[in-house]
This record gives sequence, C-alpha cells and structure tokens, in this order.
Amino acid sequence: MKKIAFITTTFENTTNGPSKFARLLYEDNLNNDKRIVFYTEDTSIYNELLFKVKIPKFINLSGIGFIYRLYKYFNEVVKNKKNDTVIVNNTMYGFLFNLLTNKKVIGFINDDEHIGFKKQFTYKTIRSSIFSKFEKHGLKNNKFTIVNSIYLKNRIESHYKTKKFPIKILYKGISIDKELNLQKHDNDKILNILFVKTNFNLGGLSILLKAVEEMKDIHLDIVTSEMIKTKKEHELIKKLYSYTLYHKLSQYKVFELMSNAHCLCIPSNKEALGVANMEGMIHSCLVIS
Repeated sequence: MKKIAFITTTFENTTNGPSKFARLLYEDNLNNDKRIVFYTEDTSIYNELLFKVKIPKFINLSGIGFIYRLYKYFNEVVKNKKNDTVIVNNTMYGFLFNLLTNKKVIGFINDDEHIGFKKQFTYKTIRSSIFSKFEKHGLKNNKFTIVNSIYLKNRIESHYKTKKFPIKILYKGISIDKELNLQKHDNDKILNILFVKTNFNLGGLSILLKAVEEMKDIHLDIVTSEMIKTKKEHELIKKLYSYTLYHKLSQYKVFELMSNAHCLCIPSNKEALGVANMEGMIHSCLVIS
C-alpha cells in the first residue's frame, strides 16, 4: 500500500492552527487506514506513523536553520520508497521534492506574511523576498495548494498571478471532548482578557493594546510564539492596568488561561476564523474578533 508523508516542523509544543490540524489528522489516522506517516522534529512519541527528524539545537538560526531543515526532511522522506505523495504543512518544504522527484506534492500556505512586503534593505524583507520565490515555485509545481480562507486565496492569486494553478480552501476544525461550562466568573472584580497568537503582529496585538490602555480593573494575558521586542508594543504594554506576558506556552497552559478568561480578543484584520477563536468558545470565553 502506498504511503503519504506529512511534514510538519511543529507538532506537540505549539499553539498554531497548522500543527493542531496535523495532530487531529494523526489521531484520526491511528483509528483508520494508517496510510499517513508524519515527519516532525517536535515529538516525544515514536511509532510507525510518527517519525522524529533530528534537528540539532544549535542549527536554529533563521536562514541556516531553514536550509538545513529543507535538506533533512527531504532526505528522511525519500528513504521510504513507499511514499508517493508528500504533504507539507508549509509549502516551501516541498521545494526539493518538486525539483528532484516525481512525487505528488500538496502544500499549505497558512498566511500572507511573504506577500506585499515593502521592498526595503532589511533582514525581514530580504527573507520574505526569498521565501516568496519558494511559495511561487510551490504554487506552480504542487499537485495543489491548500489555504485557510477565501481572503488568502484571493491575496495569493492577485499577488502571484496564479489563477491557472490549483488552490483549494480548507477550513480547519477542532475536536470537542469536554462539556461546556457556561456559568463562570459572575463575581469577579477584574475583567480577564486573553490574547493568543503565534504572530502577534498578524493577530493585531497593537489594536487591542490601544483599545484597553485607559481602562482600569482589567488584566490582559498575552500569549505569543515569538518574543515581543518592538518598542511600540512594549510602550503600550507598560500602560496596562495589569498584564502577564507568555512566550511559547504549552497547549495545556493556554487552555488553562482560556478557562480563567472572561474574553478572548484577537483583533486581526487579515485572518478569517482562527482556531483559537473556536477553542475560546469551548472554554466559555466571550470572543471578540
């Protein structure tokens, strides 16, 4: 039986939608035909359906890390001759498969980070310029590419002029495995607001900070994947009545914060329906988006 290789650099210790989708697919795969083999560096589990790709810790530098991972994942997947289809949770990791093999590649583009950037001589814009070339190569050569909203599909088609390349929309879901508790915090004196987003700029953190900077009796929990280093956000955070910053929090801890929050607010002006919004509903949060 032919196998499908699914590459996802993040799998266990992250809060973003693509890796959560991979975990749901893995759990479903365990109970069904077991055709999909997952390749990731982020796992403590080892079995025939979940393969750990060993990435040295010192390699985690942006440019070098990406190039090394590109080769390492390619090398591990091609060792298994039964893999005839490769799914990559970030379409850039399909580059070598499209270039050097005849395997069918299905790629995900999860945001528009590398679309429409200002052409400046900075590390960020140079990085986006290079990565956008990988995205366009994937769009041209993939069997098809998956995006998470009509908004993103339109952005990609407009920017890359790719209407002749197949793009499909997949709205990701979540697993509901607990009873809803709709009664909570009736007597609390402080309003607990939660912000959860891997990329705080994409999530609109500055919009939220400006909205609540003059408000009292509010506590804001801010959960991001990358460290908040920008001066603008730090100046706004210091004006808050009460706050806590969290960096790379586990899924369990994020759900714990949701259980204690009155409101989940992620005021992104780019994203459609984020997975965190649905998770906030399960944990009885008022969701503002």
